[in-house]
Amino acid sequence: MIYSRPLNGQNCMHRIKHPERGGTACEFEQNYYQLEYPYANMPHFPNFRLGPLDGSPCDTLGLDNHPLAGWRYDRTGGLGVDFTSVSWYEPTLWQWDFGDPASGAANNSAERNPQHTFSAPGAYEVCLTVSNTYGSDTKCKTVWVLATSLTPRPPLQRRGGVILWPNPTTGLVFFSTIEGEAMAEVYNQLGQLQLRQNLTDARLDLGLLPNGVYVVRLLREGQAPVTRSVVLNKN
Repeated sequence: MIYSRPLNGQNCMHRIKHPERGGTACEFEQNYYQLEYPYANMPHFPNFRLGPLDGSPCDTLGLDNHPLAGWRYDRTGGLGVDFTSVSWYEPTLWQWDFGDPASGAANNSAERNPQHTFSAPGAYEVCLTVSNTYGSDTKCKTVWVLATSLTPRPPLQRRGGVILWPNPTTGLVFFSTIEGEAMAEVYNQLGQLQLRQNLTDARLDLGLLPNGVYVVRLLREGQAPVTRSVVLNKN
C-alpha cells in the first residue's frame, strides 16, 4: 500500500490499496485516514530495504540481493482472498502454498500477486517462498477466512465520535474522544465474551487473545454503547 498526504492543509491521508495494479484497479481511496493532528507534523519514513542496485555506479561493495519474503492479504468477500507480495531485494520467482489441499491444484500458485478461493471457512497456514540467483526465503502466516464477507472500514474513520486504531492490530488498540470512565467488552465472531477491561488510558490490550476478528463494545455512563470491529493479527 502507498499512503500520501495532501498539500492543501487537510488533516487526512489518501491510500492506494494496490499500487501493483494499473488504472482504477489500484483502488485509490481519497481521504482514507482522518487525522487528529496537522499533517505537517507527520514524520517521514525512509525505505531501508531497497538493497543494492546491481551493476550501478553506486554498487561498489559487490553486495548481492538475497531475497527476503513478505506478503499481505485482503479479503475479497466470502472465501476469496487477494494476496500481494511485498518481498524485498529483487526476487524473480514466487511460489505460494495456501495450506488448502482440498482446493487441489489451486492450492499452489507461481503468480506474484495471486487470488485464492478457499475451500471452507477456517484458519490456513499460507506460505510464500521467493527466490532469485542468490538464494531464497520463505514467510508463513495464518490467514483467517470467514464464512461471510468482511468489509474492512478505514481504521481512523469517524463513526459516532469514537475512533479506534490501528486496525488491523498486533495487540494494542487506542480510542479517542473518550471522556470519563469507560469499559470495553470484546466478543468473538460467535458472540462469546472474551475480555472485559476498564479503560483508564483510552487503550485496550488484545495481546492475550488468539488471532481473529473481534467486536469491541464500548460502554460509557449515560451514553449509548458503541461497537467497533477489529482484526487481531500478531504475526
